[in-house]
Amino acid sequence: MESYRSEMLFVNMNSFLRFFVYFALFLQAFCTETDARRGSNNAPSVSFVTMSSGNELRISDNPTLVVNEKQPVSLICQFAMAKGAILREIVWYREFDDGTNVKLLTYDAIMNITQVNDLASKNIKGRGPTTLQIDSTSPTDDGWYQCHVGIYINRKILEKVGYIYLNVLVPPSKVRIAVHNSIDGNSLFRHNFSLVCRVEQSKPAANLVFTRNGKEIKEINHVNSTTLLGGMAESYADLLLTKDVSSDVKASITSGNLEIKDQETQVKSIIRYTVLHLKAQISGTKMWESSSYLLWTLYPQYDTDSEYGCLAKHESLEKAKYALQTLIMFPAGPPTEESLQIEVKPNQPSLGSNVILQLNPDLLQNIFPKPILLWTNDLGHMKNKQKFYVGNKLLLRNVRRNNTIYKVQAFNALGTASTKTILVLSDKGESKNNNAGHSGSIASILRQDLHYQNRICLLVTIFVQFLQIVVCNDMW
Repeated sequence: MESYRSEMLFVNMNSFLRFFVYFALFLQAFCTETDARRGSNNAPSVSFVTMSSGNELRISDNPTLVVNEKQPVSLICQFAMAKGAILREIVWYREFDDGTNVKLLTYDAIMNITQVNDLASKNIKGRGPTTLQIDSTSPTDDGWYQCHVGIYINRKILEKVGYIYLNVLVPPSKVRIAVHNSIDGNSLFRHNFSLVCRVEQSKPAANLVFTRNGKEIKEINHVNSTTLLGGMAESYADLLLTKDVSSDVKASITSGNLEIKDQETQVKSIIRYTVLHLKAQISGTKMWESSSYLLWTLYPQYDTDSEYGCLAKHESLEKAKYALQTLIMFPAGPPTEESLQIEVKPNQPSLGSNVILQLNPDLLQNIFPKPILLWTNDLGHMKNKQKFYVGNKLLLRNVRRNNTIYKVQAFNALGTASTKTILVLSDKGESKNNNAGHSGSIASILRQDLHYQNRICLLVTIFVQFLQIVVCNDMW
């Protein structure tokens, strides 16, 4: 019983103290307003909450706080109060891109209570009276934060706001480098080979640098690329891995040289490179994709077994990420008839079917430099009434002419070769269609005869029943 009375006494005393503090603050504000009215009958009313001026309350702004993704961070509200001031509260807000503010945390200095808003993320909490703690940062935490400080001084309430920008860095994802063929045939670049290096996600965009045998390829000149980039604007989607990107793609073209020395002859050569850099922000996020293309004319005597690499440099990394690609090439040479083998699909085409003619890709890839393929036939014209077709895969639709001779010629800088085939068509398809037609007509005739037979049987049945009725009547 005594413990219960003591507990109730403590609760009543706590409630009384809270009431007394708030009542004293109310009297202080009331007296301030009364003094202002006494000073001048025509003076406007003084705002109860005013912004601080002078040295009564000073708050320090931290313009930018940089942290890597998944690391903890503490946002500290740094301020100084004049002598005799009493801290009232500290409130943290998150400012979003659309201009809205969301209250995250409130520290009530009078009651010494910290309260986290339900709208705040789960990894946000208070640590001490002046600190906002984020346990594991993510790109969604990136942005402006506001620290509102309120004090009591000279019988009035003063407030001031400090700002902190949290910049969350996301290191580059896996670096990939590979041979890419989409630019090889682009007439805007006078090269016959390209490598692509990609970083799918990072914040901000990663800077990519190519290397050859461990030596960085210096990008010396920035190409006046207005015309080139204008001609390639429609193909950005093909050059980027991420298709859902913002329309503002950052593109630049540079050039550089690399001096190569033949180990046997000690002869020095200059390899000229062109580098295309693309940086695109992924829609709906703050993440970026970086894709860079290294274009040059291959020199088999220098490039065979060379190691081309890609460095992904980023401010979140102490050391750049790296990826390698070894070029294993065949010796340069002209096309040969042995490397040109025509494949027909399907194996036994029929009249009226679609047919594909193409060269064996496994044999074709052994030819270097890459050849141009030209198709012709003995008719003198190809599909769409063209005299020839350029490419590896020739599609023939609804083929009707049998024993047509198709010829393909392969050209590169070192020579030419050709081969031919006779397209033999079977009439199995036509025979099947004809047989199906005859079978259908016979079946229809039989069905028609069966229909008449049923009608005759029905008439006979009715006639027999009529005779039975007549006979029965005669008997009666």
